[in-house]
Amino acid sequence: MSKIIGTLEPVWSCRPEVKQACFELLSRHFQGVTWKQFNTDFHEKQYVALLRKSDRIVGFSTMTILPIFLSSGHVMNIAFSGDTIVEFEDRNTTELGKSLASFFREAISVHGDGNVWYVLISKGWRTYKAMEFMFHCFAPHSHQKLSILEREVIVGFGKEKYPSRFNEKNLIIKALDGDQKLQPNSPDLKVPPSELGTFFIERNPGFADGDELVCVSRLSYDNFTERFKRCFR
Repeated sequence: MSKIIGTLEPVWSCRPEVKQACFELLSRHFQGVTWKQFNTDFHEKQYVALLRKSDRIVGFSTMTILPIFLSSGHVMNIAFSGDTIVEFEDRNTTELGKSLASFFREAISVHGDGNVWYVLISKGWRTYKAMEFMFHCFAPHSHQKLSILEREVIVGFGKEKYPSRFNEKNLIIKALDGDQKLQPNSPDLKVPPSELGTFFIERNPGFADGDELVCVSRLSYDNFTERFKRCFR
């Protein structure tokens, strides 16, 4: 079996054939992917985590740090993941987690432990479940009431990045006609009847149509799960 190798690379260093492979991979898993949208997302990020198997791209995730303005007038630094996909058969690897750990480590070293929030927008169950793998506390969560600061970060992000589509009441980025959504035969459309799975469907009932739930967590070493801390080693 070929080994999967993960790297975290500056976006500017990616060759055209790497970008094309990422575009094709995303298109296999989502409907409505356009080169314009993909290229915009790609180049507004600082880094791209690439997963390679036998020199073939089997996964990627774009990442950046950006400031957002909160309703209180303060500025909050946000670590944000954009387009992300991994081939179904390669999702048992920890390589993407290692790249995220490197990204988080840099964010913490620059801005301080607990001074950066991670934002992940989720149109699929597996993406949302990744929050449970990485963090003790994240929002929204069935067992944890949304704090004032968590809501402020989510709302600040949603209004700044998606002002015409973000719903402040349900914290959903509403999909428009033609936006990306999971392919109709995608296994990611199947959500287990677990407590967390049921909660995800309740909070994002339109996920199959491309609606995205905004999720947040504070980047702090105390907040990382023991499983995710292994990715830092």
